[in-house]
Formats: sequence, C-alpha cells, structure tokens
Amino acid sequence: MSRSSPTQFTIWGHSYCRSTAATYLALKDIYPAEIDVVICGAADPGLRLHAGFRSDEFPQESFLAVAPSMEDALRILTERARGIHMFCAYHGNPLYKRLLDTALALNVEYVIASEAPENMEKNVFGRVAKEAFIRTYLRYKVEKYIKGSRFIVSFSGDSTDRLRQVGWPLSKIEKFGYYPPPLISARPEMVLPQRPAPCRPGPLIFLLSGTHCRHKSPATLVDAAEHLVRWGLGDQFRCIVTGAGLQTRQMENKSSALYLPIEFRGFVQLNELITLYRTSDLFVATGTNEPWGIRVNDAMQLGCPSIVSSGMGAAALVKEDQNGWIYRSSSSLELAKRMRELIENRLKVQSAQDYLRVNDEISPEFQAGRLAAILKRRLRFV
Repeated sequence: MSRSSPTQFTIWGHSYCRSTAATYLALKDIYPAEIDVVICGAADPGLRLHAGFRSDEFPQESFLAVAPSMEDALRILTERARGIHMFCAYHGNPLYKRLLDTALALNVEYVIASEAPENMEKNVFGRVAKEAFIRTYLRYKVEKYIKGSRFIVSFSGDSTDRLRQVGWPLSKIEKFGYYPPPLISARPEMVLPQRPAPCRPGPLIFLLSGTHCRHKSPATLVDAAEHLVRWGLGDQFRCIVTGAGLQTRQMENKSSALYLPIEFRGFVQLNELITLYRTSDLFVATGTNEPWGIRVNDAMQLGCPSIVSSGMGAAALVKEDQNGWIYRSSSSLELAKRMRELIENRLKVQSAQDYLRVNDEISPEFQAGRLAAILKRRLRFV
C-alpha cells in the first residue's frame, strides 16, 4: 500500500499514556484501514518505573514514531497527506499547532480527539481569569481548527457543555472517554487478593484515592462521613484515603476532631493501591470538574464498584445500580445518602461486584470497537 494511500489513518497521540495508547493499539487490530500511531510526547521509562509501571508495557516499536522532532513530524504528515489524521490535541501545544496549520494548508482530512478544557485553577482570581480565557480567547484561537475538523472524539465522556463553549457544534461531538488497561497488567507477577464479601459482619470499606486538590474535592467524602456518623452509622463504615495535597491537613484535622472512621494513608505504591482496590467494598470519586478521572477505571477493572460525582467525565462509566452510582457534584449530603443506601443494603454492593467480574465494557479492546464504529460512520472509508 502506498504511503500516501487515502485509506491510511494516522493517530497523533499526545503522550506515551496508558489511558489512550492501549485503545489506539487495539484499534489497529480491528479497523479495516492501515493505522499507524505517532506518540508526540517523549516516553520516559524512568518516570513510568517510578510510578510502578513496566517500561515495556507499550513497546516503542508498536508506534510509527515516538517524540518526533518538528521536522520529522511535518515530514510524516506531508507524506501521508492523502490519508486521514487524528490529532489528539489542538491548543496549547506548538507541535500540534504547526501540524494543524500544515494540514489546513494541504487540505488534509482530519479528526480531533481531546478532552474538553476545564477550569482547575486553585485560587479565585485564577479561576475567573481561566474562565474568561476559555470563553473568549481560546474560542477565537481554535476556531479554524474546529471548522476544518470532521468531528471531535471527546475524551470527556457525556458532557458537551465545555466543548460547545469553545465553539464545537453538537453535531461534531462524538462522546468517548479514556480506557486504560487494568492496573494489574502493569504488575503481571502480582497475585490478586480475594475480594471480601460485602455481606460479611463488620464495617463496609470505602476507598478514595488521588491528589487532594480543589477540583478533585476529596473533602466531600470527609463531610459525607460526618453526616453518616450523625445518623448513627459510625460503626458500620470505614473510609481509607490515599494521596495527599492542599486539602489533606484540613481533612485530617476535621476527621480527628469529630472522631470520624477515616484512615489517611498518604501516597502508596502501585502494589498497595491495587490491593486496596481489591479489598475495599466501594470506591468513591469526588471530582467537581474533572475532564475524566482514570482512577474510576482502575477501581472498576479491579472489581470495585464506584460512587462517582456527576462533575467527572468518568461518570459515563457508571451504569446506575449495575456497576456503580452517581451523586450530584459537590453535595456531601447526596454522597452520604448514597453511602447509607449501600451500607443498609449490601446485596446491592455484591450485585455490582458480580457485574464487574463478568463484564469488560471499559476495557481498551471493547472500547476500540466503539471507536472503530464512530470512525466508520463518520469517515469516507470503512
């Protein structure tokens, strides 16, 4: 096949990221066009090893190029100008800006795949400034790229508000998300512990992981625990909180002052995190305006049903009363009511765990099929 064949599809991945790379590679195996993946960001094996992941989880030879220079990237694009391209960023990155400007100049057919811009600034002034930036300057900056794109594969799940704020018409938005392989694939030598039965005697265990920052709002769980204790349920649940950040001290102080059943573990190694996902009854994700939230995938893939804030893109993973539950973002009272419902009806937790054990809908292989269906429906070749 010619290197400039119109049935070539080139994916320009933003980084060496397990939340997207596995889906792209699985797509290569099932899509009827010739697919190559370029990873624009550098692969840092040292960083991956420090985080607990195998450096060879995605061998570099699986990709057409990794961290190409500007010159090499433009050469690849030009050689494949008759094919179709999927750019996985379209603002804030000089390489992608150059690639997109070149694609427009050469009349190259392309798709964008990206999450929606979110306002995750830490202070009030920063949030106001970022909001103005998103609604005005960013909209102007990406206008030509949106107009030239066939559509966008949104990594922000079912939410479309932010994308429409920067100028994406609803007709051009295809809802998708992030779908990494299970954490255990990074630790194949590890023997998974047995999952405890939720209907056992003793407290139900809720796990929360991640950085303790404003937009992830872990303090919502502490406030929910306070409600549960006031309702007389303090001996029927226990929370384990991993990670650290700006909200940690405040959370620890409140928990200690009110004698809440919360254990703060700090940052933990990957093996311990995997074990916690396996031995906890439920996972809680409290983000208020997160584009996605990979930790929800990680929990579910290890069989842990999740209670997820409506402010997270990963809420799209939840099938209510089947594999998890959704509560209204920022509402500690609604979260507490969800937790109480499950404390008082543990068969619901068991049923959700059973569902996760036999379903693989959030695997990269399954989701590659969804992405293939989107591309076949939207593009000029099948």
